[in-house]
Amino acid sequence: HGGDKLRADLGTAMHTALEHHVLGTGHRPPAPYDADLDAIAAAITAASLTFPPAPVEATLVCPPLDAAGRTDLIAAGPWGDQLRITDLKTGSELRPISEAAQLAGYARSTHRWTPDGYHPTPDIDQAWGLLVHAPLGTGTCTIHLLDLTVGAEIAHLAHTVRMRRRGAAKL
Repeated sequence: HGGDKLRADLGTAMHTALEHHVLGTGHRPPAPYDADLDAIAAAITAASLTFPPAPVEATLVCPPLDAAGRTDLIAAGPWGDQLRITDLKTGSELRPISEAAQLAGYARSTHRWTPDGYHPTPDIDQAWGLLVHAPLGTGTCTIHLLDLTVGAEIAHLAHTVRMRRRGAAKL
């Protein structure tokens, strides 16, 4: 309430606004954040992206990395039949190494969790992911293509380090 988490809370709110936009609910954020959503919507339209409703804000499980996470969107687009993991970032700076590893983990997930149980993930592109960068309060949005092959190498390395750290007590 004192502003220490304000940027994170506003980012969460923009994720919710994007979810409502994709699902067509008509709910919009107030000014000035409506300009951010409009910029995201324009970038999505310009890139000819569509989003199947089931995997919006989906919890994905990746057993090979002993991980699970919540992806923002899974996009269909002009590149062909495979879907691409899509993530919204609202901060001013991007961290492409971390983001490529995160998206690679999502792309390599085997299942999607719902209240009805676990379901196999759809056919997701393992080579490329999309990063939607819309710094809050700027009314701008850029969509970046991320190399998930490199991201998978980074995610695998991080997993190896995590496993070694767990075993450090045995040393």
